[in-house]
Order: sequence, then structure tokens, then C-alpha cells
Amino acid sequence: MDNSKNIKEIWKTAVEKLEAEIGADATALWIRPIKPLFIENDILKLEFPDSIIYNTIKDRYEEKLVALILSLTGKNVKIDYSMS
Repeated sequence: MDNSKNIKEIWKTAVEKLEAEIGADATALWIRPIKPLFIENDILKLEFPDSIIYNTIKDRYEEKLVALILSLTGKNVKIDYSMS
């Protein structure tokens, strides 16, 4: 399995579904700057450009993202955060 391609497809679908829920402006501001790195062993590794986006995702959107990834992959992932 090409994990990098797979995570990009999963992330793209998750972002589209989240955008329908939270709106285009919030998605552009908070979600689109995030870079998905990989999903492996029920860990979703995401890279954030700064601590403001990280804190907002952690506080407001982490639960929604985990639920979306579960619905798309069947995996109950934990998010591993990294800063770029």
C-alpha cells in the first residue's frame, strides 16, 4: 500500500466533509494549512505550521477529525502532532 498516497486521499475526503460541517472560511483558516504525514498503527501524524493552528485544532476540531477518520478508515486513530 502506498501510505503517502493513501493518507492524502483520506485527508482530502476528511477535509471536504469537515468543510461541509464548519464552513469554507474556518476550513481555509484552520484545516488547510495542516499537512498529513502518515497514518500507521492507529496513529495519524499531522504537521502544523504554528502553535495557534495547533491549539485551535486540539481544542475545537480534534474530536471531529478523529470521528471523520474513523468513518473513512474504520480506525480509531490518535493524532500525533508535530510542528513544521
